[in-house]
Amino acid sequence: MDYVKTFGRVDEGQSNIWFFQMASAIKYMHNLDIAHRDLKCENVLISKHLNLKIADFGFSRYTVDDNNEDIYSKTFCGSAAYAPPEIIKGTPYLPTKADVWSMGIILSVMLYGAMPFDDSNLARLRDSQMSRKMNLDPSVSAKLSDECKKVMYQCLTPSSD
Repeated sequence: MDYVKTFGRVDEGQSNIWFFQMASAIKYMHNLDIAHRDLKCENVLISKHLNLKIADFGFSRYTVDDNNEDIYSKTFCGSAAYAPPEIIKGTPYLPTKADVWSMGIILSVMLYGAMPFDDSNLARLRDSQMSRKMNLDPSVSAKLSDECKKVMYQCLTPSSD
């Protein structure tokens, strides 16, 4: 977030590199049956060589039990602005899916330099998330590739669970 505040939005090329690095790290964790559960810009660090590092694993947890069954989370972890609608609603959720949602928010912040949803009111936040009404600058959207927008929108698709 400090990077975006200091330098403004991140161009699509650099966002692509950073998103790939973040997705690779989260995929590695998910393959180990671990979810982060607090992904947000402030927990994604940029090294002096401009590589991303994931930080703050205080809310991370295993995602499957001893029988390899999914464990749904019931705890509100992290920040509302990065949380998917099921967390805002207070229903049990798959933490791996919540991580993917949070990655979509982070990608949006990189590309647009701003949060896609207003989190000042939780009911309105959830309504905006469910209807996919995002605060996205159309002049920025016009410059982004369809593939880039597709990835962001896929991450920010509300869960049907």
